[in-house]
Amino acid sequence: MRRPTRTTVVSAVTGVLVLAGAGAVAAFGDDVPLDPPGLAVEQTSITVPPLARTLVCPAQVRMTDDESVGDSAFTTELDTTSAAVAGVVGDAPATAGALGEDGADVPRGGGAAVVETSPATSASWITIEPDGGGDLAAGAARSTTTTGDLRGLAAGECRTAGISQWLVGGSTEVGSSSQLVLQNPGTTPAAIAVSVWGPAGRVAVTGSDRFVVPPGEQIVTLLEGGAPEQPRTVVHVEAEGGLVTSYLQHSTVDGIVAAGVDLVTQGAEPATDLVVPGVVSLGEDVGAETEPTLRLLAPEVDATATLTLYGPDGERAVPGIDTIDLPAGRVVDVGLGGLEPGPYTVRVSADEPVVAGVELLRDGDPDPDSTRGGVQVDRAWISAQAAGTTGGTAAIPDGTRARVVVAGEHATTATLTGYDDAGEVAGTSDLSLVAESSVEVPVSGLGDDVALVTVEGATWNVLLDAGDPAPDAEDGAPGSLLSALTPVPAGAGPQDVVVRVDETVGQG
Repeated sequence: MRRPTRTTVVSAVTGVLVLAGAGAVAAFGDDVPLDPPGLAVEQTSITVPPLARTLVCPAQVRMTDDESVGDSAFTTELDTTSAAVAGVVGDAPATAGALGEDGADVPRGGGAAVVETSPATSASWITIEPDGGGDLAAGAARSTTTTGDLRGLAAGECRTAGISQWLVGGSTEVGSSSQLVLQNPGTTPAAIAVSVWGPAGRVAVTGSDRFVVPPGEQIVTLLEGGAPEQPRTVVHVEAEGGLVTSYLQHSTVDGIVAAGVDLVTQGAEPATDLVVPGVVSLGEDVGAETEPTLRLLAPEVDATATLTLYGPDGERAVPGIDTIDLPAGRVVDVGLGGLEPGPYTVRVSADEPVVAGVELLRDGDPDPDSTRGGVQVDRAWISAQAAGTTGGTAAIPDGTRARVVVAGEHATTATLTGYDDAGEVAGTSDLSLVAESSVEVPVSGLGDDVALVTVEGATWNVLLDAGDPAPDAEDGAPGSLLSALTPVPAGAGPQDVVVRVDETVGQG
């Protein structure tokens, strides 16, 4: 399989199935029209097998291009390592490779097929052939930078290309950069429309908000070039003519002190019921600079949202907050300080569709170049999922430590399974969940060298960390570099299609 690519830096920012022949028209589910009165129409049901699907993975982090924005005199050299991993559970055949290069078969073990790449400087892909449908496949890439402006752990899951992606996170205020990466893994050009919202509403993007991504290529556009001075952003990517993936590389510096980097990946489409697992509190005070922050946007009409937390001991309210008024089109941040330490899941219930995400911050070591004792910070962006989402697969890139945060809306038992880098089952664990609670489980408890994780029966995500803990952290604390991964949903299975045959169709 050949997937050519070229990365271009830009300085600005399901349908119905028709079966041809014999006048046959097919549609999914309730889209089938009623028979015309007095006319008998023959119909039958057929099963449409699933198609192959391709997951596209992020590339290694990169500095802002100084020819487009910024001054190279004020950038620093990067000390970055990177790795990617992808695989599929079960017997479905898979091929993988770097975007733009021929793929190779993914080696198979006793329980899964897994491929690892290090370094992973360019975007990569994995294609899974259908094997009865419902395949459990995932991929992820990470970049770890220990010094310089991009100090931090930036990771993102590999996603299936589509026509719509909501990216909830990022900033374009002074000191921040949000690079929007648009990837087209297909064989036809994709026309892209980019919409940006900020605190005051939808942003009138200067320059261009429309792009064409050639097949097998990716482009990078600087969000601050077209939508500057936005302290809070939400981005919507819409594609025509082809399917795309997209993500933001968000990085921040506070003067000369690195203030974190992460990838903002696709979250749930606008909905009235969303969850964000993996919100780990360190006991930050209300209003603290490093308190977890929930970002919300009601893109179309005014909305009112109710927030609920599923914590270690069950449901609890957000301190000092009952409901949140969301003016249409305005990005709102809500602090989540005042919680006891531990894992939480945020549930957002709204009377109109909204999108959501959460940002975590972690202090690290003091910056050795700062004359004021500035502390280096890292950040992680967590994407929202539709409430009730369960299952899926996550890939754990080498060079990280991983924890699964599992949320139970109802009392249930979740089953965790880990597969090692040879594709063998590393271990399984049954986890009993109290209703409306969240539990944190180290992936290392499933076995050594775990590369893939599946969870059945609950909503979940993965927190990654690397490096040493902060100097004042408790014994056993995670490293001060952090990121998060959202599970990749299972592939679609066979679909039953109703076919109606009307001999009058096409007759004039």
